Amino acid sequence: SLFLHLLELQQRSNSDDRQRFHVLATDVSGICIESNTLRDAGIRMDNHEGNSLTYRVFDALSDPPLTFASCDDNTHQSSGHVALMLDKGCLDTFLHRSSTRTKSNPSVYSPLLLQLLNTVHANLDDNGTYVVLTPRKRIRELRDYGGFRKYSVTRLLSVGSDGEKSDELGLLEGGRTGDVYLHRCTKDGSYAATDNIQNSFTTAGESNTAAGDLQACDKCRTTFEEYMKVTGGGKGQSSGTDSYWKRRWKGHLVHCKG
Repeated sequence: SLFLHLLELQQRSNSDDRQRFHVLATDVSGICIESNTLRDAGIRMDNHEGNSLTYRVFDALSDPPLTFASCDDNTHQSSGHVALMLDKGCLDTFLHRSSTRTKSNPSVYSPLLLQLLNTVHANLDDNGTYVVLTPRKRIRELRDYGGFRKYSVTRLLSVGSDGEKSDELGLLEGGRTGDVYLHRCTKDGSYAATDNIQNSFTTAGESNTAAGDLQACDKCRTTFEEYMKVTGGGKGQSSGTDSYWKRRWKGHLVHCKG
């Protein structure tokens, strides 16, 4: 399990000042939580030098968003906020449910995904990290959500034609083959979450997270102002809307090779 993997990494550390960690595993199904709690009862009862594993029922689509503090009476931080959230299937489930659009919702963005991302935003520390493990290489909702100030994608592993694979994290359970990607999102603490799709994504309307002219790419050190000049999107020009250039800039930050 992830908890045991973290314990192993901690034990390998040579640092005398090891940080403790508290893992809160959640699911919307009470039956699933009960089963996992019984399965890991021995692990949870052992003394792990201040580290802990807790299971709680949690509805990620609650409106307004639930916080971990409201579902966990043993939360280790009074605010309920966490430094890291790991998603291994939740977002994929709602992407699948949202694969078809209706006349009443013609947007390319899913209301279900917006509810989920608002819940993630409400539970992360400022500058906290949301990590999604998925076979999907591109997820536009993560890229364009206004509540994230930084977004990147990394390919973790690939299965070759000979069937050889490396799966230390258990990402290929159930016989899955192919690439697995890690999407990493950093929270923008200044963003005010809303249930209005038009105001939540950078390509759906006016963005809540304007790209500052002096913001620089971590890889090539080009600023947004310099990028606009090179690509023809400088102020005073009519080629494209403001949100269009913000989307292109976000794409550059994700895919730049340096």
